[in-house]
Amino acid sequence: MIPLEGISLILLLILIAAVNFLAKVTSNLATMATLLPVLASLVLIRQVLDRLSEPYLNMNPIENRDGTGKKWENYTVSEKVKFQKYSKVLVCNYFWRTCDQQEIDGIEYRGGKLTAYEFKWNTKRKAKFPKAFADAYPGSEFEVINSDNYYDCLS
Repeated sequence: MIPLEGISLILLLILIAAVNFLAKVTSNLATMATLLPVLASLVLIRQVLDRLSEPYLNMNPIENRDGTGKKWENYTVSEKVKFQKYSKVLVCNYFWRTCDQQEIDGIEYRGGKLTAYEFKWNTKRKAKFPKAFADAYPGSEFEVINSDNYYDCLS
């Protein structure tokens, strides 16, 4: 299978060759003037296709990629929700953020118990239970989910 960037490059080369052929066949400037905007739009399409294919070309280890923490958070939240749905567990899921950017990545309300989750890809990074949340919801629990304890949180 040809990758997306290969298809866009092949398309661009074919179109450039076609324009060059037409330029040799016809010396009519009006024809060339109508083909130039088409060529310009094809170059723009190529640039858009290159931009779309960029994330798929990053083959660096996950630790070296941009946004790893956000991807990890998204993945773990979606896996928790899927597990809850498949297991038919009655849970209400929320997230929480204040105006001054204190946040909780995930909150579960299950069986009268409120549990706050912080999702961290890096096991060495410390997560703190936001004081504003602890004050607003006394008795709530706080857990950090990382790659070491990820499977344990699926319950």
